[in-house]
Formats: sequence, structure tokens, C-alpha cells
Amino acid sequence: MGEICDIIQLQKSSARLLKSSKESLPMNQPQVHEDAKKEVPITKESLLTELKTALDDYFVAQISEDKEGILLRFLNGQQFILQVNER
Repeated sequence: MGEICDIIQLQKSSARLLKSSKESLPMNQPQVHEDAKKEVPITKESLLTELKTALDDYFVAQISEDKEGILLRFLNGQQFILQVNER
């Protein structure tokens, strides 16, 4: 659960940075850090795998990956599909 909190904190920090820099960027132009340009691109499949691992640690549910995304089946019968699509 500590990892989830770390991820949330990172997302909040990123959101603050993006918000503060939006005024200086043209609309719809992503901000890319110079060091990030050297990293290997994240694939949809690898992101889904990482998310599934985090969800496994956080929820009591049957969690599986399929061609549509991550399927979550909760004990109360609810089912969700989480999908990842790159823009």
C-alpha cells in the first residue's frame, strides 16, 4: 500500500508541475523532460502489467489481464475493465 501512496504523491507532484507550466506551453503540446527522452518508451502491455501488480496488492478481488485490459471481479459480484490507450 505504501507503493500506491508513493504513486499518488508522484501524480500530485506531476500535476502541480504541469499546472504551473501550462501557461508557457501551446495547447496540446506535451512537456518532455530532457532525461525522459533517453528512456525506453513504455508499452501498453508493460503499463497494464505494472498496474495489475499494484491492483493485486491493493484489492481483494480476482484480477486478470486480457486483450481488453485488466478485469477486476470483486467478491460482491461487481466487475470492471480498466483499459489503457495511448494518445
